[in-house]
Amino acid sequence: MALNDAQRRAQEAYRKRSVKQVAVRFYPAEEDLWAWLSARENKAGYVKALIRADMEAHSGAGEGGPTSKLSN
Repeated sequence: MALNDAQRRAQEAYRKRSVKQVAVRFYPAEEDLWAWLSARENKAGYVKALIRADMEAHSGAGEGGPTSKLSN
């Protein structure tokens, strides 16, 4: 079913107000990372699963919050 103009405007307004987005760049030195991610059928789902696993691993430890530093 095609959306009419009002529905399209409402949908776009909702996205601007509610949806968050992040972009990640992979440089030639990180080709292995890009290849690994590219092999996943659902890239966004894969990244979200990694974040959830990291959150779970750090829950209760008093670390891993939004302002903590990553340990790489």
